[in-house]
Amino acid sequence: MPHLEPERLVLLALGEEALDQHETGHLDACDQCRADMDSLRNVAGLGRQTQRLRELPPPPEHVWRRIRASWPPPGAATRRRRWGCTPTLRRRDRA
Repeated sequence: MPHLEPERLVLLALGEEALDQHETGHLDACDQCRADMDSLRNVAGLGRQTQRLRELPPPPEHVWRRIRASWPPPGAATRRRRWGCTPTLRRRDRA
């Protein structure tokens, strides 16, 4: 009995298509395809969970202000790179 095609298992695991009678019977009898389907469903479930992370609100403005305050002034990084200089720490800054 041939195994189900990997592309078909992916579509089934994602819920994009429904199992037909032959596929249901095959999954009942085939440990390998059933294990593959379970793994793919697990991955699809993890993907759905991470989609919720994209729905988080953006950070508050005070977070962005602190990020911008930590940046070097415009052009400062360019000058260092152009002349090959790297900043060095003074003794009192080394801790």
